[in-house]
Amino acid sequence: AGERRIEVEYDAQPQILIGYHKPDINDPDDPVFDVIESLLSSGRTSRLYTSLVKTRQIAVAASASSGEPGARYPNLFTLEAVPRAPHTLDEVEAALLAEVDRLQREDVPARELDKVLNRLDAALIRSLQSNSGLASQLAYFEAVAGDWRYLLRIRDRMAAVTPEDVRRVAAAWL
Repeated sequence: AGERRIEVEYDAQPQILIGYHKPDINDPDDPVFDVIESLLSSGRTSRLYTSLVKTRQIAVAASASSGEPGARYPNLFTLEAVPRAPHTLDEVEAALLAEVDRLQREDVPARELDKVLNRLDAALIRSLQSNSGLASQLAYFEAVAGDWRYLLRIRDRMAAVTPEDVRRVAAAWL
């Protein structure tokens, strides 16, 4: 699995997208990717926003996404950022990779992990509050995971993610 770099140049705001291969939704490590995504890019206290946008001010936007382009089959975990002029794509790429390196080397502090797990749990519960939301989630998990009952297990699977799991998955896949 060698690195491939594609550069497309035209008159537009530059942006960088880094993709890592990851397993499908039924893999035991899949919930860890959801935790890593939230840790890196959910809200203004997320690691990417805090580091690249707020503190260093080298990007106008930065995010992570798990399950691109879809979760049923092995897919991609992506990091994306838009440089703030006059900063370059190379600077932003180095900053994104430094955050990945940090995940690979350091355990996530328990307080930070608890905050992320609570946010993910709250988002799942909110998605089930309406009949259409419940129907949508059940249909999604039946189609993507092959079993609507996945919805009953996902909360426990995410709640069981540990700092060691985050470091292990980041080191193995990113």
